[in-house]
Amino acid sequence: TRLLTVPSVPFQSHGDGSYSGNDLKTIIVDSRYASSVDKTGQTLIPPTLKRFAQTFQDDLASLLNSRPRLIQGRKAEKNSIFITIDEKGLYLDAAKRHTSEGYTLKVDKNGISLIGASPLGAWWGTRTILQALALRGRLPFGSTTDAPGWGQRGIMV
Repeated sequence: TRLLTVPSVPFQSHGDGSYSGNDLKTIIVDSRYASSVDKTGQTLIPPTLKRFAQTFQDDLASLLNSRPRLIQGRKAEKNSIFITIDEKGLYLDAAKRHTSEGYTLKVDKNGISLIGASPLGAWWGTRTILQALALRGRLPFGSTTDAPGWGQRGIMV
């Protein structure tokens, strides 16, 4: 199965059901990483994980016509998106090089967990969430791990 996004990402379904974007009440940024930045990317002044989450909050408000609150914490709560960083950094591109742009997304009846290889990886995960919610208004229960095929993500139109 694949999530219908651009690009589409492989998705492992975990049973029947889906999580509605209208049920989202809170975005929780892992307090251990809220001030983290991606120092390996091409951005001159990379945003923090918290700043990316603030932009995501604005985007969700536009999409869902309701603004989830944004807080810092150490764990997910019911009807939340919990955004954190993977300390292991096991995300690889097609050439098997480490990439800071990878992420893992997990969806269940309680909400969504987004684990980035870095704040930039979490950013790309938020783009996947937004695209999927814009298309169907909900995400299926399941998980995906995504990383770019090349050193940096890009698109040619």
